[in-house]
Amino acid sequence: MPFYPGAEFVMKSKALREAARRGAGELKSMKAERHIRPLTREKDMSIIEQAKKELALINFGQEDSAVMIEILEKFLGQWDSGGAVFAVAPVLQRLIAGKPLSPLTGEDSEWLEVSDGVWQNIRCSTVFKGKGGAAYNIDVEGRPPIEFPYWPEKAEVGDPVIEFEIPNA
Repeated sequence: MPFYPGAEFVMKSKALREAARRGAGELKSMKAERHIRPLTREKDMSIIEQAKKELALINFGQEDSAVMIEILEKFLGQWDSGGAVFAVAPVLQRLIAGKPLSPLTGEDSEWLEVSDGVWQNIRCSTVFKGKGGAAYNIDVEGRPPIEFPYWPEKAEVGDPVIEFEIPNA
C-alpha cells in the first residue's frame, strides 16, 4: 500500500519517464493507459519564468529568489508530468508543514514528555496527550479526543505571517 495518497501515480510517472527513455512505442501505450500528457520543457520554463516574475513583484530578494527557483527547477526536474506534480505536491506540503505521511500510531515511541504529565507527539507537533492519556490535536477546534491510528488532516504551514511591500501598489 502506498504511504501517501497518489503514490501509485507517482510510481507510474517514474515508469513513464523510463519508458520514454527506452522508446516511443512503450511510452505511447503507457500514456494511453492513463491519458497522461507530460509537461514539456517549454511548460517548465514558463512556470520558472512566472515564478521569477512573481518573486520580483514581492521583492523577495535576489538570493532568496535564486534558492526558490533552484528548488522549483529541482522539483520540476524530478516530477515532470502534470499528474506527478499533482500527486507529489501534497506530500511536499505535508513535509514542509511538519505533518506525517502516514497515520500516527499512538505508540509510546511517538511521544516526548514536554512537561509534567503532558506529552507531545514527535511525528506531529500539534498532537498532545495529558495525564489521563487522552490525546488531542491543538489544530482542531474544541480539541476533541482522538483515536489511533490518527491522520492529521490539516497540513498547512502555520505562522509567522510575512508581509511584503509591493512596489507601485
